[in-house]
Amino acid sequence: FADYSSEELVSIVEHHAQRHRYELTDAARRALTAHVGTIPRDAGFGNGRTARQLFQAMTERQAMRVA
Repeated sequence: FADYSSEELVSIVEHHAQRHRYELTDAARRALTAHVGTIPRDAGFGNGRTARQLFQAMTERQAMRVA
């Protein structure tokens, strides 16, 4: 099946965030969109898995900042 677009991946990350009671700021959304645009869409690209991994990395980094 076709890969998600960058905008769709950002929406998936945002959905994960909302489910865990996080809210992306406009600046975070722009940064995420820019980052997603740099991810190679090669054979290892995980589509929805990539979005989930991005969200997990974001929450891990946030936890390290507040610890």
